[in-house]
Amino acid sequence: MAPSSPNFSDATTAIAIPCAGRISGDESQYEIAERAANAVLLAESATPAFAICARLSLGLIAIHRGDVSEAHRLYQAVESQVEASGLFTNFSTGRFLELLAHTMGDWNLAATYFETAVDSCRGGGQKPELAWSCYEYADMLLERNGEGDKAKAKGLLDESLAVSTDLGMRP
Repeated sequence: MAPSSPNFSDATTAIAIPCAGRISGDESQYEIAERAANAVLLAESATPAFAICARLSLGLIAIHRGDVSEAHRLYQAVESQVEASGLFTNFSTGRFLELLAHTMGDWNLAATYFETAVDSCRGGGQKPELAWSCYEYADMLLERNGEGDKAKAKGLLDESLAVSTDLGMRP
């Protein structure tokens, strides 16, 4: 009978659903994630880590929907906090920022985050995250379509396919 307050379960519900939706393409549960995220953000007792999780959740949903204004708003809200948050999610916070920048159409900022994420994943042995980062970086390069972008995208797609095949991930 006690009023609901933000807790680990609320924060993980908020972030787990869009992370799974990002992989599967299934957005059928996004409404649940949005409610959980908004409940966390409205609660005065929300910890900073839970608030970041809630914003990550809403950001992933905005990315999936291609919502430029929401992506920009959330980027402004979390950019300085998210890198140092040490969150309890397998989704790289750097990859989150690169996807927000890509959604916002800020190609240079997105490329900077993508380069950092790819280098970090290669050095840290984060192979699933490397496969996704290479794939998403290639997607951004193909969309930007600048000089040398197609060749670089091909190399990234080849690397993504090699890593995903090696791990048994679906290409």
